[in-house]
Amino acid sequence: MGDCNLVNEEGKIFLKIINNERGFSELSKYWVAKSIPTQPAIFFRKSLIDEYGLLDTDLRLGMDYDLWMRFAQRNRFYHVNEVFANYRFHSEAKGGDQDWKKFIPEWESVYKKYIEKYTPLISIIIPCYNYGRYLNDAVQSIVEQNEKNFEIIIVNDGSTDNTEQIANELIKKYSNHKIILINQKNSGQPAISRNTGIANANGEYVLLWMPMID
Repeated sequence: MGDCNLVNEEGKIFLKIINNERGFSELSKYWVAKSIPTQPAIFFRKSLIDEYGLLDTDLRLGMDYDLWMRFAQRNRFYHVNEVFANYRFHSEAKGGDQDWKKFIPEWESVYKKYIEKYTPLISIIIPCYNYGRYLNDAVQSIVEQNEKNFEIIIVNDGSTDNTEQIANELIKKYSNHKIILINQKNSGQPAISRNTGIANANGEYVLLWMPMID
């Protein structure tokens, strides 16, 4: 996400929109604003469409907000401090800079849809050193919980057993869940492994699993 200049029909900039990094909690407030956020300044990976679906064809004015809210449930929009676009307003445009109140009913319906079903992403960090034999049970116990909005981060702290192999097998076995394997040289300190997991976590909440140390 970059910044955006708003340009009138004569080509003169009349306002510069400064965007900020934002995720679900920030976007949940934007149905009452004029920017959701400023669309011409946003770029996203096409793979997100494959994961979260195309624009909702039942929406006319809230389709962008709906798309950003879907993305933001597990992702954040990062800010690049550059102007990405000059967004020219035309007085006869269907959107334009006219009566923003007409957008609010759809924006509010999108807001309610996602707020009502939203559960925060939880990052579960499993530091593991030579305890590959217990990884399957650990991951299975997480997958079987009622809460499903989670990611699992396995930090392999330079294990000499089959920890890496087991972790990769679990990633394939539970491909419908987000499981990440991080291999690092042995640190000898569970806190270092945990910190590695925290640094790579995307969740709003973090659960630190008991270190698996042989």
